[in-house]
Amino acid sequence: MNSRFITKVEIKSNGTLDIFYKVLDKNNCVIEEHKNNYVEQPLPSFYNALNDLIKPVLDIFKIGAIFSKRIKIYKVNFKGSNEATSAIISCLFHLTDDDVWIPINTHIRKYPTDSFEDGQKGFFTYDVVDKLNIIADEAIKYLEGNRNNIQQTLFTEDNASNTEINSKEIVENVIDVPNNVVQMPTVAQ
Repeated sequence: MNSRFITKVEIKSNGTLDIFYKVLDKNNCVIEEHKNNYVEQPLPSFYNALNDLIKPVLDIFKIGAIFSKRIKIYKVNFKGSNEATSAIISCLFHLTDDDVWIPINTHIRKYPTDSFEDGQKGFFTYDVVDKLNIIADEAIKYLEGNRNNIQQTLFTEDNASNTEINSKEIVENVIDVPNNVVQMPTVAQ
């Protein structure tokens, strides 16, 4: 039986959702790769799973919990396969003096192996791996059609004209989407 390996989950600034994944055969060989952008909102549990990564990110950056309100997790990149996985967590950090959000990433960290010792550099803890696996599971649920039920009620005749507004309100009520993100230059620029 084929399985899916999530390679990227990202909440875009416009509220859309990117989910990239590979379809693997029983030998973990890649059959297909998919890169999709979705406008339908995921379940609130998806956003909760992202928010559950705030404390681990603060721990990785070695900054205190006082900064938790200034961190917004918006992307997780997974690398490897089901047996040897690593990940990068991307977030926005709010600079209050300038009222801007800057993107920052954790360095790539591996999932623990059998020889893992607690506190070993370059590895996530088992607790963080559980949180990352929940995000991947939520992405798979989304791909299987489990999306925010509120969306289904938006397409009645009475609500048809308010679809855009309601959809945006859903995102803003679950996760604050900053509108003042600093664009970082890329190598190509």
